[in-house]
Amino acid sequence: MNAEAIVLGYAVEALTPVARAPIQARRRTRRATVAALSKSMAAKDVYTGGHTERVARVAFALASRLGFVGEKREAIEIGALLHDIGKIGIPERILQKPGPLDEDEWAVMMEHPVISESIVSEAGLDPIVVQVARSSHERIDGDGYPDGRAGDDIPLPARIVFVADAFDALTSDRPYRLGRSVPEALDELRAHAGTQFCPIVVAAMERLYAEEPEALGAHRTRRTSGRLRRMACAQAGAGA
Repeated sequence: MNAEAIVLGYAVEALTPVARAPIQARRRTRRATVAALSKSMAAKDVYTGGHTERVARVAFALASRLGFVGEKREAIEIGALLHDIGKIGIPERILQKPGPLDEDEWAVMMEHPVISESIVSEAGLDPIVVQVARSSHERIDGDGYPDGRAGDDIPLPARIVFVADAFDALTSDRPYRLGRSVPEALDELRAHAGTQFCPIVVAAMERLYAEEPEALGAHRTRRTSGRLRRMACAQAGAGA
């Protein structure tokens, strides 16, 4: 899935030509807006660009499992794609820092959801996109940011994206570590359901893996991790 193809929704073909034209025009405008924002984000942080597209795919599948359809489901997908757009306002020395952030740097980083909200609000996107932009870093126990919202006070679309975001972070390879397998990532999500993650969304994630594992990129994760493990073994053998 790429940013240019993100705009989904109701079947326009079922409408009359007169009604169809303004909807198509709105979608073209929205597609151009989303594509421009996504490219801006990717230019700032290459990892964030690829990461958010994977998060959007998983969030869309979870939203379907949780009863969202049509434009509401589409808005969750777009919100997932753009949920970290506010990072374009974070200094690169913080965003690209190879080691852990210190307290002051982390305080700056935690401002990015507010920046994200401001950007997508100005773009005139669906209110759900705005909710996701601001609240997809909130924890179910109230220990998240930027507002410390908890439980059902966190919009469900934001809870969906938070779980999808964490799942991709867990299963993605980094220069300093290998990504976890899908079962290992699900174990981690399950262990923190009710504190960090919404139990309803985690349960939907488990059903998704049981019934539609390809939606979670299981084959991609195993293939990539296997390659890096072979590299690590080869390097270990060379140094022995």
